[in-house]
Amino acid sequence: MMQQKVKTTRAPGLRLDKNRRLTPMQIYCWATVVCLAVLLLALLASRGALLHRFFFYDVTDTGMDFFHSIEYTRGRMPYGQFDTLYPPLANLFFYVLYLLVPKTQSATWTESFISSLNMKGTERDLRLQQATMMLFIVFVIVVVLGIVSMTERLTRSCGGRKELLAFCAVFSYGVLYGLERGNILLLCWPLMAFFILYRNSENPLLRELACLALAIAAGFKLYPAFLGVLLLRDKNYLAAVRTVLYGVVCLCFPLFFFNEGLFGLTLWFRVLFDFSGSRGEPWIGNGFSNILAEAGHAVDKLLGTQLGYGSYALLGIVLAAVLLVCSFFMDKEWKRITAIILAMLMFQSQYDYVWCLFLIPLFLFMEQERELRRDNVLPYLALMVPVLPLPMFRRDQWEPSFVPRNTICHAMLLLLIVWCFVQTVQGVRVRCAEKPVKPAHGHPAATVLLAVCVAVAGVGGQQLWQHTHNWGFDYSYNGRLDAEGIRQKDVQDSDGNPVEVTWSGRGAYIMIYNHAPFTQRMTVTFQTGYGMDLKRAYTMTFELPNQKKAADTGEAQKLNTTDIKIDHEGQTVCYTVDVAPGQTQIDVSYDGPMAVYDASSRKSGTFTVTNLVVASEGAVEETE
Repeated sequence: MMQQKVKTTRAPGLRLDKNRRLTPMQIYCWATVVCLAVLLLALLASRGALLHRFFFYDVTDTGMDFFHSIEYTRGRMPYGQFDTLYPPLANLFFYVLYLLVPKTQSATWTESFISSLNMKGTERDLRLQQATMMLFIVFVIVVVLGIVSMTERLTRSCGGRKELLAFCAVFSYGVLYGLERGNILLLCWPLMAFFILYRNSENPLLRELACLALAIAAGFKLYPAFLGVLLLRDKNYLAAVRTVLYGVVCLCFPLFFFNEGLFGLTLWFRVLFDFSGSRGEPWIGNGFSNILAEAGHAVDKLLGTQLGYGSYALLGIVLAAVLLVCSFFMDKEWKRITAIILAMLMFQSQYDYVWCLFLIPLFLFMEQERELRRDNVLPYLALMVPVLPLPMFRRDQWEPSFVPRNTICHAMLLLLIVWCFVQTVQGVRVRCAEKPVKPAHGHPAATVLLAVCVAVAGVGGQQLWQHTHNWGFDYSYNGRLDAEGIRQKDVQDSDGNPVEVTWSGRGAYIMIYNHAPFTQRMTVTFQTGYGMDLKRAYTMTFELPNQKKAADTGEAQKLNTTDIKIDHEGQTVCYTVDVAPGQTQIDVSYDGPMAVYDASSRKSGTFTVTNLVVASEGAVEETE
């Protein structure tokens, strides 16, 4: 009997036998497990010495974005006092966490950015305290639960073991790096996934919660707002309007919990633009400007040029706008999300935790593309490689540095950008072929408007700040008394013995913040409180250190010394000084004794200061 010969044809996937072909989910899980195994072996071989070369270079500052953000809300001036980058809603979130910290602990924290950095490794370090460490542990638990839950929902109809996929998601590079930093972007991840899944739900409550989730995510980290273009593409304009309203509330409402008020928005924009334009090594990061700076830096090493320090931020903004427009012409959800996530990365400089966002389009790919083909294998690899915990380590040095991982990931980004352009061209051709007279979706005007709005928001924002920073904003919140303890001059107890006393609460010096780019005339006003021994008038002295002289000679020379006589409790003290942009310290001293309430223990009484106001009288007129 002759055996019939069966002709074998090559399947469009990765294997000849279709039944044995690995799915995209299996490939990703196997790759993650292998990378984790190699990484673990490398760490074991080095006795853990390679760990700090895998994560952030400062081994003493783990969880920095979480712990420092709690510190920055202490004085309720996160922008003027600490120059924080987080939006107002994120600051409100950390302020709530600050309220959960015992006062005995938070009272020892510093009140300036540089001083807070000096707390690392000391007994005041938040990482050494039970309350703040428990808050961080809860943060990690919530993040992991949110990622696991949304991972299962993003791949609900996809076969395979969801438990292993969730494990791989938690141990992806972006999530691990974000946990080490304690970055709030990890809280945005499940909110963004929730919006993508339920924005078109048949349940009206889920649809509304999806819009609210996007607004909260944008309030935490700003650029998740780019996902709002999905509502425009869906022609769900009412939902888009409601989401914008939610976003405005999330942006403005938290400001009323801080002393900066609505002026905090102006301060925040200034901090954002200063941060984007003041990077010491502009090629460190994952934005489009960083990619161009990296290429320019490579040329600099060969030719001795300065291309690596060029200004490429505008190109990143334009590219982000173009990618958002491209998302309108793509035929599948995972493709649209890929273009939008790319726009988030290209918009401004991002650190490595941003790679966690690639998990969303990758999981949607697994849901909608059950096998790999020639037309989808390249975007799949470009999405998968950046999220893998590749066992690659940076140089052992105390500064940010590049590793081959960065170059590989940047190559994947460029590949995805080109792929998005190709997909857009194909989408436009298909639409023209189907309806050559009338566009399929009939919203080219909305597309053009979107691109214009993104470009104007990015490019015009800095110009807007430069022309509106002196529109008469209220600067009355711009001062405080620091709790350093002011030393009295020639103070004696009831027996005539010299003693050292301090003001209760806050004293020592007044710190004034001038957020305008010009010199302002500031007036410091407060009332003296109880506890003064006023048998005669005593003197309170205000001294302004010469900052310019201090920078030149290393010594803080005194000038503008002003003496004010104090002769009764409740006396209003008023001191006027011209303050240059930035922060200025006014030293205060008092030469009178304090009332003695407990003669047996020879303890001095307390002297309070109430109703402190630092108000601006406007710009100082220039004199020739």
